[in-house]
Amino acid sequence: MRPSSLLLKSYIVTDVNVSANPAFDPEKPVNLGIRDLIVEPECRPNEKNPRDWRIFLCVKDAQNKDSNSPYSFRIELVGFFEVEEKVPVKTLDVFACVNGTSVLYSTAREVLRSLMSMGPYQPILLPAVCFFEDTHRLEGGGEKGVAAVVESGAAKSKGEHTAVAVAGTASVRKTPAKRSSKQEVGKN
Repeated sequence: MRPSSLLLKSYIVTDVNVSANPAFDPEKPVNLGIRDLIVEPECRPNEKNPRDWRIFLCVKDAQNKDSNSPYSFRIELVGFFEVEEKVPVKTLDVFACVNGTSVLYSTAREVLRSLMSMGPYQPILLPAVCFFEDTHRLEGGGEKGVAAVVESGAAKSKGEHTAVAVAGTASVRKTPAKRSSKQEVGKN
């Protein structure tokens, strides 16, 4: 284990909403999968210091009626990061976007789980996702075909990057409406 080359200086939750779904039927199975998750990150380097990054992240449910989800949710976060000098300039944008978005997503998962745990149903544990597409290029191989994209060429303005999560191999941990037992939801 070693310290990360990405320093999280601070983060803030700018918006959060968790609501118990009145249409949830505890007698029916929950069919909640990765297709029911919308993740919208946006990465921006500081104009004066390209090693300082501001990363925005919105995570929300797609409100698919067929999922029978016990909760609807939305969270927006902003994280402020610094990338160490040892990270090469040519990989700076991918490094900051992939790792910074991953840190914020993990934070969003935990904040949402915590808020859902205060509701009438068991909380949903959102799936782990990968924000890096080309893991097969990593030294030593790595996993091929991880469905996530980092697009620096499709930026909305100069210096703005997006990282879009489309991870189709994750699963959602779900617990039934009765708060006593737990079960796994299959991969969707």
